[in-house]
Amino acid sequence: MKDLQKKNSFHHAFRRRPQLFPYGKKQGWQTKQPTKSLVLSAGKILNGPSETTSKTSSFDFTDFYKYGQAEHVAHIPKEFLEWFVGFFEGDGSLSSFATLDKRDGRRGTRLRVEIGQKEKNILQLIQKTFGFGNLRIDRRKNTIYWRWTVDSQQAIERIAFLLSGNLILPKRQKQFLDWIEAGQRKGMFKSFNRFKPWTSKISLQDSWLSGFIDAEGCFYAHYTDPKLPKTKGQLKQKITLTQKDIEGGERKIFQEIIVLFNSKQKIYIFSNLNNPSVFVRIELTALHTQKVMIDYLTKYKLKTIKHISFCKWNFIYKYRQTKIYQSEKTLKKIRRLVSSLNIYSKNLYE
Repeated sequence: MKDLQKKNSFHHAFRRRPQLFPYGKKQGWQTKQPTKSLVLSAGKILNGPSETTSKTSSFDFTDFYKYGQAEHVAHIPKEFLEWFVGFFEGDGSLSSFATLDKRDGRRGTRLRVEIGQKEKNILQLIQKTFGFGNLRIDRRKNTIYWRWTVDSQQAIERIAFLLSGNLILPKRQKQFLDWIEAGQRKGMFKSFNRFKPWTSKISLQDSWLSGFIDAEGCFYAHYTDPKLPKTKGQLKQKITLTQKDIEGGERKIFQEIIVLFNSKQKIYIFSNLNNPSVFVRIELTALHTQKVMIDYLTKYKLKTIKHISFCKWNFIYKYRQTKIYQSEKTLKKIRRLVSSLNIYSKNLYE
């Protein structure tokens, strides 16, 4: 069969994020050509603490271990599966394509699972761990991207057992159900429970958030020299998470993340002229929230090269925590570290 046209793409693997600047006016990210901007406090989105955040892992991979894991690979740890779901929700795609058989003119539907990344190594790790999928190269202008693509019916059904009941973002849940329905019309997923409840919750006791940060997190820092002699300079840093918001569902999830990190930060809602979609963003800037983040990512480590950004960012946190950065020798180290982090992050995220 040959692909005739894309019938329905539930998510774009290589979507362009809104163009943002790490530190601009008022020491915050600024949208380029903003058309809409709104800042909401946590209390205006949810009343009181989240009822869906969890202190323990709530992921259930029973069906995947029973029906989904390939027989020729070693047992896949639950921690890796949790990480993968978070990573997939950030950077993965579920697609449905119309097909045409040139031999007899019959039309059909083809499903696909895909993750797109600049980093080849993380996709090789995913391919090796699951034991299926193909790696493909995609050259765009001067940039090389890699895709881990799953096309075979058997492998697609394996992934379906993994994601079923374990997706957290509301838009992803809807995309998944639409994708399953498209497959069932084709005759796939015959014994699949399409109505399995979504029971997974945001938690600091599993690696979902680590995977999501690997896909969507950004680490930045900024140092401002003192304006007057014998005064202190300002060393600031933050981690941001940004996501397209569909009918307010992602705002609710981001609120749950804020609750987990004991943050009083607000949720930013914005769009720009180049992309009419509505995006939500949170920024963790306070030391106590960053301490929770560091403790979490020390336990549930990042698996992409983004862990290098995190290590640099962690060093900057230690300087801020001790407030020992007044000597000229130390200030030179801080300036180099901040510059290195931001240059590395810019090359990584663009």
